Amino acid sequence: HKEERFLYPIYPIWTFLAAYVLDTAMENTSTMFRKRLRFLVYAFAGCIFLCRVSATYRNHSGYLKLWMDTSTVLENHLLVSSSSTSQQPLVVCTGSEWYLFTSHFFLPEHSQLAFLDDGFKGILPQ
Repeated sequence: HKEERFLYPIYPIWTFLAAYVLDTAMENTSTMFRKRLRFLVYAFAGCIFLCRVSATYRNHSGYLKLWMDTSTVLENHLLVSSSSTSQQPLVVCTGSEWYLFTSHFFLPEHSQLAFLDDGFKGILPQ
């Protein structure tokens, strides 16, 4: 679900808290066993943490990569068309999916964002 991206920072904390509770519960065991178990638990928690962060980045960074590539294409188009005398801004239309646009940082100079009105009556970004 798309709200998952807001929860992923909590999962590693839960994992390390579980490791800490297990470590605390093992205080009455032998020192050698406790050291090995502590290492295994922390290593496992670290692996889960790294896997979770990398999966979230890989699975939720698609639009960021798309707009980075789009920015490159737009800059190349502006370089080619800069030899013409018209100074009209290049209009980039996102259709009715304006909410997928991440930032104006990805639009080069002399370009502007546009979107189609699909009948939505809420507040739209300017």
